[in-house]
This record gives sequence, C-alpha cells and structure tokens, in this order.
Amino acid sequence: MSRRCILTRGIDESELSSLGDKRKDARVERRMVALRLIAAGQLAKDIAPIVGVHERSVRGWVKDYNRDGISSLRYDAQKGSRPHLSAEDERALGEDIRRGPPPEMRIGVWRGWALREWIRDKYGVEHSESGVYFLLHRLGFSSLMPRPRHPESDDSLQDEFKKNVSRDVMRLV
Repeated sequence: MSRRCILTRGIDESELSSLGDKRKDARVERRMVALRLIAAGQLAKDIAPIVGVHERSVRGWVKDYNRDGISSLRYDAQKGSRPHLSAEDERALGEDIRRGPPPEMRIGVWRGWALREWIRDKYGVEHSESGVYFLLHRLGFSSLMPRPRHPESDDSLQDEFKKNVSRDVMRLV
C-alpha cells in the first residue's frame, strides 16, 4: 500500500500569483497541479500518470514544497558544465579548423576522430567524439561536407553521359 504524501503547509493561491510569468512554464504548472491534487487527498502514485512523471518526482515536489514553500515550484535553467576550452582557445581552434588538418596528419579533411585526437594533443583536453561535434556546432561549423570533385572532371561530359546512359541501357534490354 502506498503512503500518503502530506503537505505541511497549505497552498496559498495568492502565493501562486507571485510566480508571475513562470506559471506559463509547463514544468511549473505541472508541479502546481500535482500539489493541488495532493492537497485534495490523492495519492502520489495516482497523480504521477496524470502529470506525466514518476511517483518519485511527485514525492520530491511535495518534500521540496514542505521545506521551501512556493519558491520550490520555480524551474530555473541549469547552467550545465563548464566548457573544456576557454573562449580564447575556442577562437583559436576555429581558426585552426578553417585552415584544415596539418600536413603531418596525412588526412584531407577533418573527421570527428581526427579532430578529437588533435584537440587532445594540442590543447590537452579530452572530448568524446559527440562532444567534438557539439563543439563544432557551437563554433558555427557543420558536420556536412560537399561531395568531393576531381579537379579534372568535366561537367559537360558528365551531363552527356547521364542523358545517354538510359538510352544505351534500353538498347541492351
């Protein structure tokens, strides 16, 4: 049998208005609905599917509300982890990427694994391969590459081939 969550302080509707624009946030609204349902006597296990979270989340919201009051309903954006490279190093890295891989690497274009190793060797910082792609995106690069073109290719000859190949194939059939 599930234990009943109890609010040790009542929900004051005037306090809820102090949240202001934060109430437009679906996460804050979800917490308010859950607490109102707890105050009405429902069980956390029954409320959880209604608000789309796990029962532990509902219990945590009740615990936080009992401890901190209305301020616990706010959802503040998380800062995230500190970047591995300084802003100055990121700028220098962007310039290095634009220049392309150094000749001693013996590769024609940057690939995630190669860039990861090069960043580790040059800056002494470890990134996962997906972390390298996030870093590239943050620096304004795209992981998409144009198809390589041979310097001696002739566009007009290729177009002529495309036009005639279907006719030649049909003759064989």
